[in-house]
Amino acid sequence: MLDIRELIIKKKSNEELSEEEIDFFVDAYHKNEILKEQAAALVILMNIKGLTEKEIACFSNAIANTGEKLELYELSNQLIDIHPIGGMDDKIIIMLLAIMSSLGLPSIKIIGREIGVRDKLFQTKLLQIKKENKEEFRECIAKNEIMIVEEPKNIAPVENELYRLRKEIACNDDISIIAINLMSQKIALGFRNIIFDIAYGENSYIKTLKDAERLAKYLINMGIRLDKKVKCIMTRLDEPVGKYYGNVLELREALEALNGNMAMDVQELVLEFGANMLQMVTGNKNLEQNRKQILHAIDSKKAYNTLTEFISKSEKMDALTETKKIIPVMSTEEGYVERIDVSLVRTTAQYLNAIRYAMHMDIDMGAGIMFCKKVGDQVAVGDLLAYIYTNDETKVQEAVHNIKEAFQITNKKIKRKSRIIQTF
Repeated sequence: MLDIRELIIKKKSNEELSEEEIDFFVDAYHKNEILKEQAAALVILMNIKGLTEKEIACFSNAIANTGEKLELYELSNQLIDIHPIGGMDDKIIIMLLAIMSSLGLPSIKIIGREIGVRDKLFQTKLLQIKKENKEEFRECIAKNEIMIVEEPKNIAPVENELYRLRKEIACNDDISIIAINLMSQKIALGFRNIIFDIAYGENSYIKTLKDAERLAKYLINMGIRLDKKVKCIMTRLDEPVGKYYGNVLELREALEALNGNMAMDVQELVLEFGANMLQMVTGNKNLEQNRKQILHAIDSKKAYNTLTEFISKSEKMDALTETKKIIPVMSTEEGYVERIDVSLVRTTAQYLNAIRYAMHMDIDMGAGIMFCKKVGDQVAVGDLLAYIYTNDETKVQEAVHNIKEAFQITNKKIKRKSRIIQTF
């Protein structure tokens, strides 16, 4: 009979835990058969001493095995999961779903903790994945429809428990444990094709390029071990993506972009992720050809028509209304925009009820922020930086102050950099 104390001693000595020991720990923790303090001690040691790639793969499998497992690859080998890690906006995912669908490929987004896509598509009726209704999914896949799918509640349940524990003991930024968190969910859902957006910078919990590269290496090597195609695209997180932040605003931006009015950084992300998605599911390694295919889907309005048709089936189209107040945010400085603090933008959007951080929150679908200046732009005193959209006049003053603070302006000329750092 294994003893949790033996595992703690073993990891303290920097020894590799066996698959049997990892299975024991995950199962015992899930069944509350070990003390929380003991689990915390082992997780802290994992953080300090590190984990081997074999341990990471074993932990991912063990956690996936604690709940329901779906074999989505049985439905189609062209299903692909796009997973943002602290970076890519929901509107990019929504555009990619429409583009892939318009190109005759199944498009699926699993909604778990990520509540943003759900809100931006106005509570579109969520499909339920259950083993007994896979025929419904086969029908959607055969029609190449966009599928917004609610993650089953019993998917890798111990992952949520360990996530809470890691936050309590300040180990939630450990790269190897982040890799376990991500891959355990993918194993349980049964995806064979996965693209991760790894955003790094001050506004992400992945702070450095070195950590981003390390995480990419873990995920790709785990994909090889677990017979999955995994790509990682590292992106820069020094400003919000595109022009808008907020539900209706972002959905409008997605429609405008697919109708030919696409911001430079939005296009950059759409083409890079889309080209790599096509490579994974069609086998065409010529990324330039794939980009041309995506541009054709946009220029021909096929992707726009696909998204418009999908939105027309949703339940809250009355939410597409104008807000009562649109307030300008003016610059009190001159120089060049060096950075736009995404964390402060997100906090302000939550304050405006434009986005929610918990499912029980009510949101103002029309509220949000429009950005008139981006990183690298020159600014003079009195220039428009942004607009605040809100239905609550009491929140205007603080929101304007916060957005003004989010813009970091320098005297030095700033060269606009690509959002794409590297693709693995």
